[in-house]
Amino acid sequence: MCFWREVEKDSPAAAEALPALNDEMVAACEKKFGVKFPRRLLELLRTKNGGSLDNPDFKFQGRDCQVSEISGIHDAEKPSGIMPCSSFLNTPDLQDWRNQLQQQAGDPSKLLIFGEDHPYSYVLDYNHLNSVGGPKILCVLMDEDIVQAWPAVDSFEEFLKGQYFGDPEPTARFEEAQRYRVISEGGYEGKHSVGGSPVRFSWKISSRRTHVIVFAIEDWGRGEEYIDFTRSDFHKSSICFRRHCINREKAVQEPDCYSLWLEVQPAGKGMVHKTSKPYKGRWKNTSSRIVCTKIYSANKSVLEQALNAVVESCSGLKRFTG
Repeated sequence: MCFWREVEKDSPAAAEALPALNDEMVAACEKKFGVKFPRRLLELLRTKNGGSLDNPDFKFQGRDCQVSEISGIHDAEKPSGIMPCSSFLNTPDLQDWRNQLQQQAGDPSKLLIFGEDHPYSYVLDYNHLNSVGGPKILCVLMDEDIVQAWPAVDSFEEFLKGQYFGDPEPTARFEEAQRYRVISEGGYEGKHSVGGSPVRFSWKISSRRTHVIVFAIEDWGRGEEYIDFTRSDFHKSSICFRRHCINREKAVQEPDCYSLWLEVQPAGKGMVHKTSKPYKGRWKNTSSRIVCTKIYSANKSVLEQALNAVVESCSGLKRFTG
């Protein structure tokens, strides 16, 4: 499998690409930043000096992550090159970010950003070295007023090992809905509002003791590897029934598409949401906690019936908000 995503020769990405890496560029950058780059990073960048990844999925310590691109090395600070956090946190309006980052991770000039997936950055942490003297890897979130930094892995080599190519089996199976009591089901077929690609949705809502589980297949017409099989599992006591929870879905047209929003209470733990996608003969599986899941139909009455079925299954646990 390719590590780097291929780009067209005349594309903007090709025009912004850094020149091929050489020893002089490495030496100049290491001297400028006062660091020694990890050997495995240099080996990778000699194949291509930075760019977008063909497979952006990673797992670090059981956490699902995305890395859309890795920066290259250049003797001048460029947007597509590795650079210290201090290089863009040197303006008065970003002083609060700088202070928060320094409190959590140390000197920003020793934190070199090499990977991105907005708003997350992956950083070579030269404030904290591993047992062989190389930088540890941090994941840093800088978004609005929030700065958070946490350890991802112990080395760049471990970082590359975290790239996730999928599992033999999916964790979200649409047919699993039949193992429980199906209280509602439906779907939608239409066209995407941008480009007119065909979209197809199927869903089943099952009741299992104190839980409601929503199983769905979402095909947004972008190819087999973009079909989502989802499983959203939440406790009945946490469901928040809004009086206006059926909405027009603007992303889909012909025919009109409506969505039913099933949400949890603000203080609830959230839904356990699992997604499986087919990927080159395997399955990409992710798991997260979310506060809302949606089902789709061209017929609002189908969604109203689905909502009533969920309300009835909760029998005494239902809560309504405005």
